[in-house]
Amino acid sequence: MIKIFRFFSIFLAVWAFGGCSKYEEGPFLSLRSKNARLEGKWKAVGYESKYTDTGAPEDNETYSLAGSTMTYQFTDVTFDPWTGQPTYTPTSTSYNYSLTFEFDTKDNVFKSSEISGTSTYNEESYWSWQDGANDREMIEIDGQQFIIKKLTNKELILYLDISYSDASSNVMMSTEIKFEKE
Repeated sequence: MIKIFRFFSIFLAVWAFGGCSKYEEGPFLSLRSKNARLEGKWKAVGYESKYTDTGAPEDNETYSLAGSTMTYQFTDVTFDPWTGQPTYTPTSTSYNYSLTFEFDTKDNVFKSSEISGTSTYNEESYWSWQDGANDREMIEIDGQQFIIKKLTNKELILYLDISYSDASSNVMMSTEIKFEKE
């Protein structure tokens, strides 16, 4: 009888907490606090970004990171000098890319370092948890709100989704960045 009770208790606990994870891709349960998991330096190992504008398809673009190479795909528009008619040509270019985020959970200081081609950008700002803002865990970094899809001791996945419409177009932008702790 005790074995049945233990089995039922474990089953009930797993069932009760199974839908409670705040992170879409995990973890289900962690013994470390979210601050302890977030603290430290993170290196981007994946980056996917897509911008779509139904009113101006020539502005559509995507970014994709593989290793240390960022690939940028876009539509090049040229105009015939005699007729003025546009010609749309799918184009892509690749360049060296690196992105690191560093979170200080004591002072809520955020630092980022980005190398894009031959340019380097460093920034220091603030971050904060956005508890209760959504049924998913959210974090605000330098004024931008990200959904945290995964936060473990070694892995962080941030997701950003923005969309708006006006009379002539629908604009959608989504970005997912995968990090590994350094």
